[in-house]
Amino acid sequence: MFGFMFGFGYLSTTDEYKVVMGAEMFSSNKGSWKRIQVPPCSVGQSCGVFSSGALHWLLYSCDQKQQVPNLYAFDLEKEEFWMMKLPDALQTLGLVRSSISYQLGVTREGCLYVMVQSEVWDSGKLASFYVVDFWVMRDYDNSDSWTKSLGVKISNQPARRDWFLSIEAISVSETSAFVRNTYAAVEQGELMSTIYHRNEESSRMYILENGAQSMVVYEESYHVVLIQHEA
Repeated sequence: MFGFMFGFGYLSTTDEYKVVMGAEMFSSNKGSWKRIQVPPCSVGQSCGVFSSGALHWLLYSCDQKQQVPNLYAFDLEKEEFWMMKLPDALQTLGLVRSSISYQLGVTREGCLYVMVQSEVWDSGKLASFYVVDFWVMRDYDNSDSWTKSLGVKISNQPARRDWFLSIEAISVSETSAFVRNTYAAVEQGELMSTIYHRNEESSRMYILENGAQSMVVYEESYHVVLIQHEA
């Protein structure tokens, strides 16, 4: 038994596109589907992340109480899974923080990264603030190359009843990151977004009060443009 997984990638060596859907894989060259061996009883991130000729997922084992997921990779050329090692520091993060969640992605330079979202508590009642850390694998499949690059601090807003944390990374590089918190504005009946930009020199925040549900970040030199697409 395993959770539903899917992903899409391109192999330049064979000029071939491959799609993974659950326990099956489609090849554009062969024009057909085939069964593949998947990780045993795993649930977690559904959408695979493509990098270095492989698809990647963060998955939890069904029969174990895991605080940190496993990082699985599916080699599109060999058509097989293997497990990659996450940063050692994540194994003990639960001792000092709570409500930890993980998201996998690829930086603009093409490196795998893990976004770690956690709460920092004060007085034991409400989270004082949230921390979003980015760990980047600078050398593919080398566990010693994991590097904590940037962190974004997000203050809690307990006075707002319509506020909740729904973080996603919309653009990440080795030196900067854009993350978005989207929440429902009950009175206006629409979505509102707060964009946090963090780089090595500064940290900025942009508040977008409209119903835009998707956007593209364009960053060149020191100029940043947030292009929003209306739903």
